[in-house]
Amino acid sequence: MKAYTIIGLFIIITACNTKEQNTKTDILMEPKILIVGRDLNVMEILKTELEKAHRKIVYANSKELIKQRLEETEIDLIVVGAGLPEETRQEMGVYIKELQPKAPVFMIERTSNSSPFKMIDFTNEKAVLWKIEKVLGPMPNKNLAL
Repeated sequence: MKAYTIIGLFIIITACNTKEQNTKTDILMEPKILIVGRDLNVMEILKTELEKAHRKIVYANSKELIKQRLEETEIDLIVVGAGLPEETRQEMGVYIKELQPKAPVFMIERTSNSSPFKMIDFTNEKAVLWKIEKVLGPMPNKNLAL
């Protein structure tokens, strides 16, 4: 009887530890992010800066490159920069949703003082919210384009 009790306790402790480790792993997991902008050189710089925060980034500046990126890897969220003309931004958003309808697409708000630098903070914010939603469930989304 004592052996069964010890084995039972071992199974319970192991299950609890595994569940706790899975939760920690889920929290630490970074989303794969596609950033869409106008200039590939700028996108490379933004990618490098975002990777300093351990973000997993790919980037694109055309429909062809967006399609290629979405075919190469599963993307968790997409950020579209403010530097693209408004019509192009909307076209990109619709095109992305056609290719990958489940991934949220976020558009950076266009302002008079928009700059590529804003994509870093915006993308980091969306990555953190994505991770929180993995733990707590869906939250109301601001700046959700589509």
